[in-house]
Amino acid sequence: MITSRLVLRMFLMIYYLCPSFQQEPPFVYNGFDQAGNNLHLDGGARILPHNGALQLTNDTLRQMGHAFLQQPIDYNSSEPVSFSTHFVCALLPAGYPSGHGMAFVVSQSTDFSHAEPTRYFGIFNASSNESTAVRVLAVELDTALAPELKDISDNHVGIDVNSAVSKLSANASYFSDKEGRSIEIKLLSGDPIQVWVDYQGTMLNVTLAPLKTEKPSRPLLSAASINLTEIVQGRRMFFGFSGATGSIMSYQYVLGWSLSKTMGTLQNIDFSKLPKVDHPSYEMHIRSRLSVSSSSMARVLLQILIITSLHLISPSSQQETRFVYENFTSQENLYLDASAKVLLPSGLLQLTNTSDYQMGRAFHKKPIQLITSFSTHFVCALVAKPGVEPGHGLTFLISPSLDFSYAESTRYLGAFNASRSPALAVELDTIWNPEFNDIKVRGGHVGIDVNDPISIEVAPASYYSKGGNVSLNLLSGNPIQVWVDYEGSMLNVSLAPLEVEKPSRPLLSHPINLSDIFPNRSKLFVGFSAATGNSVCDHYILWWSFTTSGGGSLEKLDISKLPQVPHPTSHPKKLPQWIIIMIVCLGVAVLAVLAGVYFHRRKKFSEVSETWEKEFDAHRFSYKSLYKATKGFSKDEFLGKGGFGEVYRGKLPQGREIAVKRVSHNGDEGVKQFVAEVVSMRCLKHRNLVPLFGYCRRKRELLLVSEYMPNGSLDEHLFDEANGFFLGKKDLWLLRE
Repeated sequence: MITSRLVLRMFLMIYYLCPSFQQEPPFVYNGFDQAGNNLHLDGGARILPHNGALQLTNDTLRQMGHAFLQQPIDYNSSEPVSFSTHFVCALLPAGYPSGHGMAFVVSQSTDFSHAEPTRYFGIFNASSNESTAVRVLAVELDTALAPELKDISDNHVGIDVNSAVSKLSANASYFSDKEGRSIEIKLLSGDPIQVWVDYQGTMLNVTLAPLKTEKPSRPLLSAASINLTEIVQGRRMFFGFSGATGSIMSYQYVLGWSLSKTMGTLQNIDFSKLPKVDHPSYEMHIRSRLSVSSSSMARVLLQILIITSLHLISPSSQQETRFVYENFTSQENLYLDASAKVLLPSGLLQLTNTSDYQMGRAFHKKPIQLITSFSTHFVCALVAKPGVEPGHGLTFLISPSLDFSYAESTRYLGAFNASRSPALAVELDTIWNPEFNDIKVRGGHVGIDVNDPISIEVAPASYYSKGGNVSLNLLSGNPIQVWVDYEGSMLNVSLAPLEVEKPSRPLLSHPINLSDIFPNRSKLFVGFSAATGNSVCDHYILWWSFTTSGGGSLEKLDISKLPQVPHPTSHPKKLPQWIIIMIVCLGVAVLAVLAGVYFHRRKKFSEVSETWEKEFDAHRFSYKSLYKATKGFSKDEFLGKGGFGEVYRGKLPQGREIAVKRVSHNGDEGVKQFVAEVVSMRCLKHRNLVPLFGYCRRKRELLLVSEYMPNGSLDEHLFDEANGFFLGKKDLWLLRE
């Protein structure tokens, strides 16, 4: 019995004293040498065996590292969701610039297969937002400025909810209760930094301080309305850390960590037990001191070697490389890769066309000796496709190899990728990428790149003339001259339009040591690279001259011999299908209406023709002509009405006035009467009879055309009471007698 009690007490003592047995907070890690069983590590994360520090990332490019508690923390429905944590971290630069940063994370899961490195900290990606499946609360310590993520600086702290865009951020600092003011903290100083994150209710507080400073009374960040159960969609949560690098790197360490479900039970970190931070910069400093001493000795030995062996050197042993491509018709010394091709018969070198995500490279096939000086002069043209965003650009490139299987298109210009690779490039870039230190200007920019697409020197595309700096539009489609001169350790880049002499002042000047860029390399290749992405354009090289003997021995450019640059014609945009259908339907409807009107008018003026008409040889008028002559049988032209029908006055196109009688008839008898009248009037001719000009027959309408009598009818003269002339029946009988 005593033995069992002793064993139980020993177990409890080990449980409370040894962090490796703790699964639920509160707990404290003063170093992580005994925490391996309780932590889930992936990516670049590891526990350093020599000091027990938790390292999230090192100086590897585009790296992610995650360290989480192996077991999630469950909150039952009866207890409030709250926590308090205190950790000590250190971020050490691995070159300049350095980045990207690390984050304390509360997550729904430890599966970060969707995540990306660089500015996404290994927990988010480019499509992450508050509606995605990424369910994360993060407190970021960010050391790289990403304007597209609304970063405020390259040294800030932020609160992120399901996205790398911070809900709240502030420059890294702490409030000094002693001095009564905020004091800046440099995250990348390499010094240990304390971080407290406290969550209770819906309030999240974040506080920073140097290592041996008490927790400030005033937090750096306070965010209200943070509902943790909504963020992670439940009451089961994983706690831990994440870090990431990109093309810029840093060492990211967690030295100690304390976590509790409530603030009152948070255990203190013992600073004396924390592991010491490895400072690679110390080793670099020692090496640099040794290299200075070694270089001094090397200079003395080199001078002795040069003096003693100068007589052995003959001019014939100094190899000079010099070539010119007046056009690229002859491809004997040309190495073409990917989409690059020569357009015949002009000899124009096309690196890319207007297809998406293309790369094209063209190099002088023979390598050149590692050089102390060179000059090159080339003419290029970037032609945009009408109606499409143009991009990305081209580079003059010096590389130790022709193997670019690692290269990527888009902003990497077919020469680089997200990792570093030995190359020197002069870029003509037409797309703004702030993560590459690009400048946002119209017309594009020019940059000098060493081993990655982050330019070490950049300027808007322009050239210097007597009147000052003149802007150039790289995407104008016009040929542009480019000069790249390397002498000693200075690289100069100049631009100018086609018919302008080389400017006396270069656009870019930067010290460069080719031996540092290409160590242990005696042969280098020179050429061009270009790329497209969603943004596309044609990249052309028209002419190229290169020499290792300085700019004075470059071949002169003969503008008259340059090939013509093809410019795509802009095609009108196709109309949407629904508009085409509407136009067709409208056209059909208009044609139908016109056809209806035509047939209606044709039917309206249609006439009847019979055999008797030819027999009597009477003149026949068209109904249409009589209709027009009488103004459509207008009331204004109405003359009178007799026993056989109505009479209208009309006027023919020749000016002759006529009288048109519309004979009323019923059936065949009416037609017979009409025919008889036509025949009789045609045969009878007398000076007292009204002459008949012709007739017209239309369906059931019978029309007689006679001469118009302006003096009226006999009836009017005999029975006109209005004019006081009236003959009664007695008078008429007297006249008859």
